[in-house]
Amino acid sequence: MRALQNILAVTPARSPALHLVWLRLSLFVWLLTATATCLLTQAVATRSDQVAFASDRSGNWDIYLLDLAKGITHNLTAHPADDRAPAWSPDGRRLAFLSYRQTNAFADIYILDMRTGTLQRITTGQHNDYRRVVWSPDGQDFVHTPGYGAIHIMDINAQADRPLSYGFGPSWSPDGTYIVYYANQRGDLNSDIYALSVDGRELVNFTAHGANDWSPAWSPDGAHIAFVSNRGGNADIYTLSTICLTADQPCADSTRRLTDHPRTDTSPAWSPDGQRLAFVAAQADGSSIYMIDTTADHISEPQRLVGGPGENRAPAWRPQR
Repeated sequence: MRALQNILAVTPARSPALHLVWLRLSLFVWLLTATATCLLTQAVATRSDQVAFASDRSGNWDIYLLDLAKGITHNLTAHPADDRAPAWSPDGRRLAFLSYRQTNAFADIYILDMRTGTLQRITTGQHNDYRRVVWSPDGQDFVHTPGYGAIHIMDINAQADRPLSYGFGPSWSPDGTYIVYYANQRGDLNSDIYALSVDGRELVNFTAHGANDWSPAWSPDGAHIAFVSNRGGNADIYTLSTICLTADQPCADSTRRLTDHPRTDTSPAWSPDGQRLAFVAAQADGSSIYMIDTTADHISEPQRLVGGPGENRAPAWRPQR
């Protein structure tokens, strides 16, 4: 309204008819500007630029939320027990994580409702979950590891839990048909990235490389896998295409290196638009979280999102809302 008042204040004195035309034109321009501003504000408000991560900065492990647009970090759990490994639901409204708040011996799965702040305990301390849980694309199931190397699929109410395979670091394909993970299937102390169909009938070796490959993460569009490999002499972030799932072409031929630093880079996590990756980089005083552009045609310089001292791990980008 202030903008409209400013327009009227500078309207030149003219005949009544011409003044009416000028007034209508000014009002039309103001309405267009206001509408465009409203739409732009709404687009910015609904665009997800938030990253959850685990940190021991407060003296024990808690789950934090970083708002990239505002530059604000908020402690979501603030509990004296260790909380680790955040994982977003597909709609971005719930956050699952592992916590030792019931017992130091076993990590249970909890779900935090981001709208109400309510906390739901899913498991009952019968198994010790490793790494983090991963939601299915429909938000009804988890893939998790309730024991060393035991990959299971469990519904979110923990009423059904079935074993799927042996491996670590599982990630669900966006279409819900495959689970990607890393494992030493050949027994030669070399880990590769595998994709296993959810029904357990089809197994594909994505990397088939002499170096160790681990920590896979499926891109939001399902076209790529990000992973960690020491094939360059140091642990760095790589990507490859998932073309071998639909065509008679080896996926490993499309491997592309994204980082090239003397530090150890691990735990890649895709942004909702698939154009950025957050990852963890080892530092002299702990570990920090960085972000890198996946669309550049060369290895680009990463941007630090969360710094030390202390450990900052397990970045998880909030899905688009």
